[in-house]
Amino acid sequence: NSIYLDGNSDSYINNGSALGVGLTNPASFSDKFSVQIDTNSGWPIGFTNAAEDIKGAIRTDQADNYIAFASKSESDIRFFYNDNEANTALMIKGSGSTAGNVGINKTSPGAKLHIVGGTDSTGGIRLDNGSQVVNMYQDASNNFIIDPYNDFIVTGSDDIKLQSNDDFELIADDFYFKNDADSSTMMRIT
Repeated sequence: NSIYLDGNSDSYINNGSALGVGLTNPASFSDKFSVQIDTNSGWPIGFTNAAEDIKGAIRTDQADNYIAFASKSESDIRFFYNDNEANTALMIKGSGSTAGNVGINKTSPGAKLHIVGGTDSTGGIRLDNGSQVVNMYQDASNNFIIDPYNDFIVTGSDDIKLQSNDDFELIADDFYFKNDADSSTMMRIT
């Protein structure tokens, strides 16, 4: 019920049409394609170009339980859709001064995390603890918006400074300034 693909008897196609390289029962690892190597390290799946130059690989590590994607020659790693690099959804820079920068909808991230999104709460960063959501985004007027589900609390073990080179505006029904030692209200502005 198995077909051997080479003389080493380490590649099989079972009767369920699953391909296994380095293992005799590929269906037990994945639905269609599995690779197993003899050691805890190595790159069992490699990618080459038409000239057979190695360009990247995928590996796993038995001890650390991770999957690694690697590119060759300090190249970037990108995830895109519809077989079109212009549709890059996630970019990880691989070299130079931007190495390690991650871009979401940005192919040249200028910071450790660079997000290009819409101008509403679905286009920025969303923090979700399962019952409450905080959205952070930049609106069409270039305002930075933090939109909490409940209270917005800023805490720190030292001074907290809010600074602007232009107008600074706080809008609320009531403002309370409280004593940190006993939470007593020091000042209320209504």
